[in-house]
Amino acid sequence: MGLCLLLLIGLGTLIFWLYRINKDYYVLAFFARRVRTNDGRPLESIVPVAKGRTIFGNSFDLYGKSDAEVFEVMSNRAKQIGRSYLAYAMGVTVYNIIDAENVELILNDPSLISKSLVYEFLHPAVRTGLLTSTAEVFEVMSNRAKQIGRSYLAYAMGVTVYNIIDAENVELILNDPSLISKSLVYEFLKPALRTGLLTSTDKKWHTRRKMLTPTFHFNILGQFEEIFKVESLKFVKQFEGQSEISISLSELIPRFTLNSICETAMGVKLDDMAAKGDTYRVNFSMIEKTFVRRLSNPILWNNTLYNLFGARKDAPFLDGVHEFSSEIIAKRRIMLEELLKDNKNVQNADDDIYIKKKQRFAMLDTLILAEKDGLIDHEGICEEVDTLMFEGFDTTSIGLIFGLMNMSLYADKQELCYQEINEHIADDFSNLDINQISKLKYLECFVKENLRMFPSVPIMGRKAVRETELANGLILPGGCNISVHIFALHRNPKYWTSPEEFQPERFLPENSKDRHTFAYVPFSAGQRNCIDDFSNLDINQLSKLKYLECFVKETLRMFPSVPIISRKAVRETELANGLILPAGCNITVHIFALHRNPKYWTSPEEFQPERFLPENSKDRHPFAYVPFSAGQRNCIGQKYAMLEMKTLLIVILKQFKVLPLVDPKDLGFNVGITLRSRNDIKVKLVKRN
Repeated sequence: MGLCLLLLIGLGTLIFWLYRINKDYYVLAFFARRVRTNDGRPLESIVPVAKGRTIFGNSFDLYGKSDAEVFEVMSNRAKQIGRSYLAYAMGVTVYNIIDAENVELILNDPSLISKSLVYEFLHPAVRTGLLTSTAEVFEVMSNRAKQIGRSYLAYAMGVTVYNIIDAENVELILNDPSLISKSLVYEFLKPALRTGLLTSTDKKWHTRRKMLTPTFHFNILGQFEEIFKVESLKFVKQFEGQSEISISLSELIPRFTLNSICETAMGVKLDDMAAKGDTYRVNFSMIEKTFVRRLSNPILWNNTLYNLFGARKDAPFLDGVHEFSSEIIAKRRIMLEELLKDNKNVQNADDDIYIKKKQRFAMLDTLILAEKDGLIDHEGICEEVDTLMFEGFDTTSIGLIFGLMNMSLYADKQELCYQEINEHIADDFSNLDINQISKLKYLECFVKENLRMFPSVPIMGRKAVRETELANGLILPGGCNISVHIFALHRNPKYWTSPEEFQPERFLPENSKDRHTFAYVPFSAGQRNCIDDFSNLDINQLSKLKYLECFVKETLRMFPSVPIISRKAVRETELANGLILPAGCNITVHIFALHRNPKYWTSPEEFQPERFLPENSKDRHPFAYVPFSAGQRNCIGQKYAMLEMKTLLIVILKQFKVLPLVDPKDLGFNVGITLRSRNDIKVKLVKRN
């Protein structure tokens, strides 16, 4: 008894002593996978380790934070550090990337398609589909990226996470074919998405990717454009007879994008299901809150504990999401059977085994036909429909909300877009098709700049399945989680002059040609990128309408729909800076921070569509702008999203001036599955003469 008491006193004294002597002493981090350098240099000479509220060296900055606080912490951290950095939490190693070089490396590595731990929290709703949000978390991460100013390491709950905000390592990570595994955070997505295209890995991911890629072929997109036009005209028709009206974009735009994805990719109109569509959006909003709750509470990282203490109250929302998608599938099965009866010869034995007459079928039809051939089962169809339904309406709506906000804030840029549209698009929209839209080069720049500043997914993740060497000489251990901070990357002054300014012109060809290709990854990049590729957006290779394109790009730069993505290293991975991440390391790409990194963007906080003009883009790292991710696991519907956004912007600008009702200084962000404003974003529409 006395011996036990002495042992307890000794243990308590040791714990108290370790806690008091040094908050940066990484005791619990000893259980995490260790990151090292490729030439034996001290780790600190290459990569900063995230500082903050630590317990035995493990970061607890995000513990109990709300969605807004999470986003703020992460954004501030990226700004303060100023480069990619390490963090440790609960034994997990996370490398946070904000440089384009390592974004390119990570997203192009075919072994790094595994998602990180966080994506597990979405599995129930999206089964095994494709993605992952809130305010305190975003604030912590943003502040850290700002303070450190470069990619950094963090440790939490025994997990090692490398956070990347430089384009060089973004390129390395996203291009590495071994780095397709998602990092730890994607585990939190599995209750919602299970294992579809977003969260699956290895053979299943490759098979589904091959199956679904042709469903966004140019021929299919041409058919979609007519639907986008009809839905856009319906959108403005609700304001008919009013000379001016104030509208809530957060309320109206998601309804438009959900209608569009259901009618295009799913082949089902929501005209008689409007109420169910609204309920679906509410249910997914609740699922996103659950994701953030798990992200900010390490106790709930464990699936068993989550199932005990949180899963039951989330079940109705998961059931509601799955019931809605199942009803969509059932409706389309009946419709497709009738279509096939009328055309018995649609299938051709010479076509690819995965896609029978692939140029003729959209996404859901392709999956149903593949089921007939035994290539996928009903559960698999549900996984992919849940994934694409969520991604197709949510991420695109984020881009449109911030895009219209930017239209209202920058009257001179709006006028340039309007003049370009007037030059090429008839007043009755009779010639509004995919070829005419490809001529709107300034609109393209506008959209790109929008996605640079506001990437829909601000952070994405990978997991190293083996040791991975980065561009800086850092070696990540197998299993290391890798976070690509797209938000920080897109605002990294290394790649963007005045990164906080909105300048669509920076995406014009002459301004883009020398920029690192992985400094801009709004749709991800590399092997897990969005199935459509930004490089093919200019379908007929005409280059007349530049400004609208620049405007859209600048919107996506400043407000990427997904501000953060993650990967998991399945092997040791060497980064561009010589850092070696261990297998199992979590890697976070801070897209929001990357897009505002002064290394790549001058005046990154300013909205400047001109930065996407060719002459302003030529020297920029290609991975400094990744609003749709990049590499093998990039976004499956990049061209789809761009086409939808452009169509609605064209129809609105043709008929209305867009005036501001918000002050951008009042904007705050939530982090989670996608980038969200804490404020209800409103604009005023004024009828043009």
